[in-house]
Amino acid sequence: MAAYADLAENFTQVAQRHGTLVVIQTIVAIANTTANAFTMIYLLRQGMSYVECALFLLVAFVVALLLATYGSNLVARNFATSMRIGMAAMAAYYIALAALSGWALMVVPPLFLGTYIVMFWVPYNSLISHATSQERRGAGVGAYFLVFPAVSTVGPLAGGLIITLGSYDMLFAFGAAVIGVNILLLSRPSAVKVDPGLTAGGILSPTRRRVFSLAQTDKRVARGLFAQGVQDGVFWMALPVLSFEFATDEVALSGYLSLFAFCGALMTVALGYLSDRVRERGRILRASAALTVVFMIVCGLAASAEGYLTGMSATNFWLAVIAAFLFTLMVDRSEKAITAGMMVREAMLNAGRVVGMSITILLLVLDFDLSISMFVAAGAVATMVAFK
Repeated sequence: MAAYADLAENFTQVAQRHGTLVVIQTIVAIANTTANAFTMIYLLRQGMSYVECALFLLVAFVVALLLATYGSNLVARNFATSMRIGMAAMAAYYIALAALSGWALMVVPPLFLGTYIVMFWVPYNSLISHATSQERRGAGVGAYFLVFPAVSTVGPLAGGLIITLGSYDMLFAFGAAVIGVNILLLSRPSAVKVDPGLTAGGILSPTRRRVFSLAQTDKRVARGLFAQGVQDGVFWMALPVLSFEFATDEVALSGYLSLFAFCGALMTVALGYLSDRVRERGRILRASAALTVVFMIVCGLAASAEGYLTGMSATNFWLAVIAAFLFTLMVDRSEKAITAGMMVREAMLNAGRVVGMSITILLLVLDFDLSISMFVAAGAVATMVAFK
């Protein structure tokens, strides 16, 4: 119970300092867990092959990587403007999904998705990171990371219901409308409050093309984020599509996705609390990575829905630790340059996603089953077992 009390206290502190931002993230979570969770299935329903679905995501990851690497100073110069652009891009993404078909459907929406990934999340993560104290950062980040899995316990169920009673067009219209609320919130002058510390040290100098230098980044954390990106890139496609192979329809799939999110939410709370008391986050990260690898292999070998559900539930349970701890470590190591640290994080994650999705595409072209990609993700996470 102490973990949950600590979570509530830290969530309250973050909400008091950046209350509008907590609301904005919740709205993003509602839209994405309800609508975007079914994008891969929609593309399959539209007649796309697995390779074409993977290419869809690859385009998005490449756009995000290029923007994080070469457009980072533009992203960081004005947080409010960047976040509005990110939200507008996400609304356009949902509209494009509903309106386009053929090759345009495979190419245009991911351009908006990749733009959203960087333009929204870099400034948002910078602001939230700045609201956490070093002494209680683990629990604070745990509270922040709890929003998406908590909403995800009901979001997919709502999405499956909208598809069943209506259509995919209605689902994407819902997503765009919800994101529109955020655009209105971010249009308020007081929506985004930027502390001077976030722009200190010439980070936002207009004469620099980048706001970060990889040479000044902790190499261990950067490697961990790259490995997380490889796993994440694989999971953006493998998790919904493999789940759909076992579930066979959107209603059952929504139950699968909600279960996985619930498992992630359970672990996010406890380990954020524990890390502030153990103070050796690397040790917990290594243990979590080892267990994640085991259950990813279970997923890859699963021949039944029961085996797959068990393996993927446990995988999401431990993956929640990896994502939260790597985020916390990056903030710890970039205390005096949080914006730069968040830009490095986004660049390394998307570099890993590009690699993970590229390997997935290669496997699919060579006629391997998509389940083999789980071993690619497991191999990436296994590199974290040696994290010091």
